[in-house]
Amino acid sequence: MLKQKIIRYALAALCALGVFAYITIYLTQVFTPGQDEGDWALGSTYAGFYAEPEASIDVLFLGSSYGAAAFSPNVLVETCGIRSYNLCCEQQSIFTSYYWLKEALRFQSPKVVVLDPMLLFPWDEGSPINSPEPFTRAAFDAMHWSSVKKDAVMDLCARDDSHELGSYLFPLRRYHDRWKELGESDFAPAPSYDDNGTRGYVALDAESGNTGYEPLYPEGVDQYTDPLPLMKEYLDRIATLCAERGIHLCLITTPSVAMNNGAFHALTEYAKNKGILYFDMNEYRYYAKIGYDFATDNAEDSHANVSGARKITGFVGELLQIVYGL
Repeated sequence: MLKQKIIRYALAALCALGVFAYITIYLTQVFTPGQDEGDWALGSTYAGFYAEPEASIDVLFLGSSYGAAAFSPNVLVETCGIRSYNLCCEQQSIFTSYYWLKEALRFQSPKVVVLDPMLLFPWDEGSPINSPEPFTRAAFDAMHWSSVKKDAVMDLCARDDSHELGSYLFPLRRYHDRWKELGESDFAPAPSYDDNGTRGYVALDAESGNTGYEPLYPEGVDQYTDPLPLMKEYLDRIATLCAERGIHLCLITTPSVAMNNGAFHALTEYAKNKGILYFDMNEYRYYAKIGYDFATDNAEDSHANVSGARKITGFVGELLQIVYGL
C-alpha cells in the first residue's frame, strides 16, 4: 500500500513538473520578442541558418547590417554557383561575430569567411562590446544551446553588466514585463524556416538620392583610426580560428558615409599584418570598378540597396573564383 502511494505521488509530481515546464516554455516563447519586424529580419537570418543542410556552405558572411544588405547569397549562387549564407545582422559587433563563427563551424565547413569589420571602430560607446543590449541579446537568444553558447553568454556577462546570466538560462527574467506590449503576433505559432529565401540577405529597395557622396582617395592621407582594443582582440580570435581551420578570411567594407580614410588605413594595416585580404568598396578604384552610384545603389547613407548588393556581390563572386579558386 505504501509503495503504491509513493508511486502515485511520484507520478503526480512528474505530471505537475511536466505541466510547469510546458507552461514555462510556452510563456517564454510568447514573451520573447520576435525579431522579424521591419527590414532587419534577425529571427529568420539566424533560424534559417540552422535549416541549411550541414556541410553545404562554401562561403560565410559575418558582420553588421552593412554586410546584411550588401552580400546576396542568391546572386552569388546564380552567377557563380557558389553556395553561401549571410549571418550578418543589425549592429552585430565583432564579439558577436566571433561566437557566431564558432557556432557556424559546428555545422558548416566554409572555405572562405567574408567579414564586414565596421564595428571594429567605435559604434556604441555605452556598451563594452560596442553594440546595444537588445541587438546582442537577440543574436544570442537565437543561438542554440551548446558549449559555444555557454561560453559566449558567460563571456558576455563578464564583460557587460547589462547582460545577466540568469536571464539567458530563464529568458522570462528578461522579458516578463512585456505583458503590456503583447499582441496577436506574439501568440502565433513560430514560423518554419526550412528555407528563408534570401539566406540571411536583407533586400532594401529605396534609393539614397545622395549625389554628394565622394569615394575615398586614401593615398597620401595621413589619417589613422584606432580600433577598439576589445574588438581588435576578437578580430584576432576570428583570424586565428580561421587559420586553424584552414579557412580564408577576407575583410570587405561597403559604400557608406561612415567610412573614412582613418578606418581604411587601420584595416589595410591590420590585413597586411595578418596576411589576409581587405577590400573597401568606398575606395575609388573598387567603387569605379563595379560601377557603383551611391545615389541609386544605396538605400540611404549606410546600406546598399538591391541594385548595389548585386554589384557588390558580383565583385565578391569574381574574387572568390579568381583569388580563392571556388
